[in-house]
Amino acid sequence: MPLVPFFTVTALGGVLAGMLAFMLGRRAWRAVGFRRRDRYREYWVRRLPVLLAWETPRSQELREPESREMLESLLISRLETAEPGEHEQLLALIERAGLLGERIRRARRGPRWERLDSVALLGRMHAPGAVSALVQALEDPWLPVAAAALRSLAMIASPAAGPAIVRFLERGRPVEPNLWLEAAVACVSHPEEFLRLIQDEREEVRVLAARALAESPHRASFDSLHPLAFHPDPEVRSQVARVLGRNEDDRAVSLLIAATQDEVWFVRLRAVAALGESGEVSSLNAVLRAAKDTNFLVRQGATAALARLISSPGKALEVLMSGNDSYAVEGFLSQLARAGLLWRSLPLLRSPDERARRDAQKLVQGALAAGYYPVFLSAVETHPEWRVRMAVARLLAGAEHPGLAAALEQGAAAASTPRLRRLLRAILRCQPSYWGDQARGPVAHPA
Repeated sequence: MPLVPFFTVTALGGVLAGMLAFMLGRRAWRAVGFRRRDRYREYWVRRLPVLLAWETPRSQELREPESREMLESLLISRLETAEPGEHEQLLALIERAGLLGERIRRARRGPRWERLDSVALLGRMHAPGAVSALVQALEDPWLPVAAAALRSLAMIASPAAGPAIVRFLERGRPVEPNLWLEAAVACVSHPEEFLRLIQDEREEVRVLAARALAESPHRASFDSLHPLAFHPDPEVRSQVARVLGRNEDDRAVSLLIAATQDEVWFVRLRAVAALGESGEVSSLNAVLRAAKDTNFLVRQGATAALARLISSPGKALEVLMSGNDSYAVEGFLSQLARAGLLWRSLPLLRSPDERARRDAQKLVQGALAAGYYPVFLSAVETHPEWRVRMAVARLLAGAEHPGLAAALEQGAAAASTPRLRRLLRAILRCQPSYWGDQARGPVAHPA
């Protein structure tokens, strides 16, 4: 019986000793490997300036796989941050060293994990000579290789791959939609190639083709887009509206105005956004109608489009406020504030043109009623023209907002000059929350 614990302890000790020896041996082996890789990397870093001067690496230098991998890794890393001139030199060096040819060979005939790694590296090389191998990889039976080929073709952005990418979607191979979309936008140079796919019976093919048409940097002709504006699929109609917003044909605006009355809300939203992008003032009435749409997002899109289209923002704000839609008013004012139009409209308060002056007053009064008084308090303090500051002060004195009195008190307490403190206190005395029902005196007009 005493021998059993002895043998058990001995066996456990042997196992633990073996595990420890294995871990220490693996660590030592890996340390040797890392040091060897570091030596190769340092060697290629020293050699790189000479190699870029059109010297070809010797076969003895590339005999070891680790040496080849270090050179490849170094060149690809430099490619990602290289200037155009150095980019061409690095590509030429990759070809002279045989790295490109070796990766193409592995992408075509290697084991599947090696094919996947090679296809991904070919995209990072940005070498046009790899396009044919990547197009062949689209037919790979293992789907991750085909997906990596799409990603690499998107990086290279060669028009020669366009037809193969279109055929890939026609075959309907399952892949991440955004991968195909990025490759199609980068490689297909003729948007008309998507028109055949838009007529496909499969919804996923139709929608992807419409998105690619909308995001393509190349412009499709109006005659090819006109029939698609009445396509039965609302997703197609919405993407066509995006394209029409960038189309220079005058007839595109009339199609977009009609699309603002579409039965599907996101088609109306795309049409309104496209009208704002087009900048056509003739579409102002349609955008104003869309600002009263039943859908909240369409109203928000219309207010953003209004900020781009209108020449009289005060009048447009008055129309929006009459609809009692606080979200539409807030969206419109936020667009004006981001574009700097609220600040740039302040000099118009002293304009000799009565129409422009009244419009600027309507804009400031509406913005104050919506709670945008911090912008105008800042104008009272920092605007370079004192007459403009006094005009804004008079409008602040006539404004009624729950938070304005508290903001005026804080501003007067922190005023940088006695003159500014007196002005802010004069505006404060005109506030209902300060005097209650007592009579209020006006802010003095400038001399």
